Amino acid sequence: MMNEKDIFPIIGINDLYEDHLDHMSLLRHNVNGKEVIDTPHKHDFFLIFLVLKGGGVHTIDFTDYEVRDNTLFFLAPGQVHKWKLNKNTEGFQFVFSGSFAEKLQRLHIHQHIFAENPMLELSEAETNELAGELIRIEEELITRDALSDMILADRLRIVLLLVERLQKKYAEERCVHPQGRIVLEFKSLIEKYFKEHCSVQFYADHLHITANYLNTICKKQLKQTAGEQIRNRIILEARRLLAVTPLSVKEIAYGLGFSDVAYFSRFFKKSEGMTPGMFRVHARKM
Repeated sequence: MMNEKDIFPIIGINDLYEDHLDHMSLLRHNVNGKEVIDTPHKHDFFLIFLVLKGGGVHTIDFTDYEVRDNTLFFLAPGQVHKWKLNKNTEGFQFVFSGSFAEKLQRLHIHQHIFAENPMLELSEAETNELAGELIRIEEELITRDALSDMILADRLRIVLLLVERLQKKYAEERCVHPQGRIVLEFKSLIEKYFKEHCSVQFYADHLHITANYLNTICKKQLKQTAGEQIRNRIILEARRLLAVTPLSVKEIAYGLGFSDVAYFSRFFKKSEGMTPGMFRVHARKM
């Protein structure tokens, strides 16, 4: 199976941010941010984009999201995005490496929730609280003395905790029923195993329930079967790879666990209404 680290055209922090540490950078969008990023791309870092005011469109994993006042965008490594923002858009772009954040043990937040809905609408008070912490990080990045790394680690931990609180609030609003929590855990497992396992039974076993019950829950909570959820995640990754990598259809098919390229092409066309090659041409014209 292919190794993503070897074949992905990954953009790192130093490719996009001039004034940065190896593991972290923060800038005010109204000063240095790019209004238009029109080429879909991936990062090898996490991105928190806090919009204080403004507008535009932020396209994430081929879905358009309206940029509005008091909105939070959270992107994990591997997600595909581009944006076109109004000139009066103000906010913070805060990026940090996964390796640095993992040391803080705060990345058990449910990344699949943001992958599914990467924008949260905040209250003004929530925006101000998060902006205040980002300002403190900005100040520390300017100071950069012998204690800065430890202080920045603590500041990042606070930011991740605040984001986790907001994310959990959103999740609880959607999934107050116990079955909803099973769905969240199922989606988390899909994110971890979708390239190796497409069997509903595999996920049901990990959740200690039957495959039939998992399907029943998914139909009730998501209006889709468990199998459709797994297939949707595979298709999303195929779309990402076709849009932003030079990998051949064959390499993509094998990397996603297909042993038959023709079957992969039929699988993709059934979902998207076009062949992988046709989608690649279409995506790069977007």
